[in-house]
Amino acid sequence: MYGNTGSPNYLEYSVSEKPNKKTKTLKAVIILSALTIFLLLFWVLSVFASAMVIVIPMVTVLIVFGAFIFWKFTKIEYDYVISGGDMQMHIVYGGRSRKELFCFKLSTAELFAEKSASPADDSKYNKVFHCVSSMDADNILYAVFKNEDGEKCIAYFEAPKKAHSILKFYNSSAYRIGK
Repeated sequence: MYGNTGSPNYLEYSVSEKPNKKTKTLKAVIILSALTIFLLLFWVLSVFASAMVIVIPMVTVLIVFGAFIFWKFTKIEYDYVISGGDMQMHIVYGGRSRKELFCFKLSTAELFAEKSASPADDSKYNKVFHCVSSMDADNILYAVFKNEDGEKCIAYFEAPKKAHSILKFYNSSAYRIGK
């Protein structure tokens, strides 16, 4: 019920980034690059018929492996965990590679607000994190905080109702939603 923590102030939430122009272009580039490399090598090696028997299968395996490695960057997910008053945000590439984007104490945040009610000026911040399926999604909140290096950051994230109560519990003075 409480994510195996026994605490009602625990939340895990994941959101997948919707395919946008950048990821669609990346997919097309990966496919076209693999096809071009394969055809170019096939054309060059066709001069050497004896080498084709050995080299073409090896090159095919390498091209497929390379495409597999780069394909993970076309499926991006964001996972966040709120536990013990901390918020950790991770980016997950292709369901395989996980990297922490940031972590901060909710009590030290300067502001929690809805994107739709009070849009923020991103140019004021050293780092901007867009951890949402799309910037047009419903229930987008943003948090203003300082990271470990003291840089002022803003993070956009999608929040279910439970996140609202947890944010308000840990930092009611910075919680400016519905006011």
